[in-house]
Amino acid sequence: MLMSCVPDNFYEQVYNIVSQVPSGTVITYKSIAVLMGYPQHARLVGRALKLVPKNLNIPCHYPEKEYRLHQRDM
Repeated sequence: MLMSCVPDNFYEQVYNIVSQVPSGTVITYKSIAVLMGYPQHARLVGRALKLVPKNLNIPCHYPEKEYRLHQRDM
């Protein structure tokens, strides 16, 4: 994976997008990566969500088929 093209605040961007997803919604890691402009980094989105700081109010996620975040479509 080419990390040099990923901004320093990549994880913060992930947390910002996920915090805006309505409760009960499912969105894939790939969809988040596409929204951020990094469609090739779906797995890095998953890593960001695995490492989310506990002090952030980010919904829990479960890896499912196609790297899904446990919420429904946006």
